[in-house]
Amino acid sequence: ADERTKKVGVNVGGDLAKIGRDFNCQDEMSAVPDENIINLGLYARRRDVVQNGSISLAELSRIVLGKEMAKDNGTRISDWTRRDLSDEQKRHCYEDGKAGIDIYNALKDLPDLSARISPEAATPGTIQMSQEMAFHLC
Repeated sequence: ADERTKKVGVNVGGDLAKIGRDFNCQDEMSAVPDENIINLGLYARRRDVVQNGSISLAELSRIVLGKEMAKDNGTRISDWTRRDLSDEQKRHCYEDGKAGIDIYNALKDLPDLSARISPEAATPGTIQMSQEMAFHLC
């Protein structure tokens, strides 16, 4: 896995661990820096988009993008160990991956409300707010 590339998804850390176990590449998967693993549920929670960071990709898509995802449980729980995936499985992979990227892109410019302000940036008796943060609050 490219250590510079962000890994974006719901429970993406668990997915990387499973890939490491299933394909005997635990060292490579564990080498991905934590700052490049983006759990979209927590990412949305830190931006006050959702109240609970334990949320499904489908629910995040509905809330953040206003889009419903297909609920084809037959494809979701089908045999993913096959060498040749079905067209339905390929479509499911594409839609999940695209939704994750679209959600990340929709959230990335919102302020992280869990971020701490440095003592140097704090001025007693005043509140300093970036223009971007003020825009998102209005």
